[in-house]
Amino acid sequence: MVGGVDLKTISQLVIYGAGAASQQLVEYFQLQAEQYSICTTHGGEGFLNKTAAAFSTLPSGEYHVVIASQYFYEIYCEIKRSTINVAQVYCYNNVNNTVLPVESLLRQVKPNKTLYAVYDLEMNPASFDVCVFANAAEYYRREQGFDNIHFVVVPPILKYGRLCDASFYNQGAEQSFRERIEKLLVPILSLIPSKIGCSVLAHREEAEALLHEKALFPKLVDLNRPKDTHNPVALLPKNIPIGYFTADIRSSKFVEDMFGVNNQPLITVTLREYLDQPKRNNDIDELVKFLTKVENCGFVPVIIRDTANCGKKAIEKLAKYQSFSNASLDIGIRMALYERAAMNFFVNNGPVALASFNHKVNYMVFKLVDESLLCTTQEFFRLRYAIDERDSQYFWAQHKQQKIFWQPDTCDFMWAAFKTYLDKKNDL
Repeated sequence: MVGGVDLKTISQLVIYGAGAASQQLVEYFQLQAEQYSICTTHGGEGFLNKTAAAFSTLPSGEYHVVIASQYFYEIYCEIKRSTINVAQVYCYNNVNNTVLPVESLLRQVKPNKTLYAVYDLEMNPASFDVCVFANAAEYYRREQGFDNIHFVVVPPILKYGRLCDASFYNQGAEQSFRERIEKLLVPILSLIPSKIGCSVLAHREEAEALLHEKALFPKLVDLNRPKDTHNPVALLPKNIPIGYFTADIRSSKFVEDMFGVNNQPLITVTLREYLDQPKRNNDIDELVKFLTKVENCGFVPVIIRDTANCGKKAIEKLAKYQSFSNASLDIGIRMALYERAAMNFFVNNGPVALASFNHKVNYMVFKLVDESLLCTTQEFFRLRYAIDERDSQYFWAQHKQQKIFWQPDTCDFMWAAFKTYLDKKNDL
């Protein structure tokens, strides 16, 4: 069948190709010699008591052409140059014996409907902060009516990016910086379903040619005056739910295969284990007490360790709990796990952004403020996130189970928050 039409009923049916695939097509659909013609590019090949005609010598007519050849692209281009209507061209898949209209198989991409979203590492970090940029770009794409996004990562002048991040990349190690681009930035940008491409440029100068006369986000891109494009207050509209990240099918299946057997409800705990700013790390003693209560309620805790530590021996006090290193190393799997969990627990840390921009994810974030650190003061949250201690959500939150808490990550505070969640869930 071809789009509901039996191959045997089509007049002027032409099979393009004279190889094994064409023979399989004829035999599978039981076509008689008088029901089809055979052609190739140059003609002359023998095929089941027929001689293939050269495509260019076919007399004019309303042909229905079935491409049965591995050289699909070359044949398709030749047909497009002819007078044959592309709507009457089909493709035979000899693996599953299906014949489909070529138009249904083509990658429909309109260059003028692609938005080029530029993330300049001269002014922006190779970190989870890119989550803000990615979702702001997707919001802009939808508002402006573009079909898809091509992300462009522009390299900095310095080999490891911004001076303020030098210590973050293992004392400015160039390899460490490159790895964060490849294993963090690109996978995060790939969580936007409309992403059609991601170009990591080798040189800043390449951006000029790539971006010439393109539709851009931000609207004005000046490589000589790079912009901060990871500031939520500057990029995101206020009090509009924004969360466009979604896990890919492969990662979701992997997580389901791992945790779906017993169908037990999961909670995740994403650990912060940095040597830098250790006050922001999890209180492990309090966490152990909290997880004991969670287990008693029938939930299975899953620990997601800091990426740098996920291959190390388990933290002794948490050794009884499953540590899922795949989620530490793979952004897609991490996101799929966050989606599947009943609740995800964080202290203020980069991966919070992944959860906060996914409408499928429930989360609770604790220990937001530490006045001794510039990036965790109340003033910082007010200026950068437009929130203060009166707020219980980020301003872009998508639903009521996406919560932030200004209290420390003690067992009492975490349990009280989780118990409230459970009580409301049981009331439904």
